[in-house]
Amino acid sequence: MRKVVRLSNPTDEARRLMICESGDGTFLFLYKTDEDGPCYADFWFESSEEAESFCVTEYGVQATEWEQIPNAKPGCQHDWIAPTRAKRDHQGKKLWGSFEPAE
Repeated sequence: MRKVVRLSNPTDEARRLMICESGDGTFLFLYKTDEDGPCYADFWFESSEEAESFCVTEYGVQATEWEQIPNAKPGCQHDWIAPTRAKRDHQGKKLWGSFEPAE
């Protein structure tokens, strides 16, 4: 499960947030822009409830403000909304910081 919110009162550290559940916990991604792209920071929580509670306390985000989005496709970045993956070199190693659309 993934969901996003654009903050109604953005701060210097965040304009947009994303919660992403994984098999071993929940990530909260922070973004400094409204545009889709990589997060600049993240937090890890044991559950999405803990992540949402943190967002209420730190950013004033209410449960009704979150917009659910599709899960990332296999091999894609979890912190991007659009299917995106890290580029790879000629040996197949990921080139972190370089991205390309995934189909």
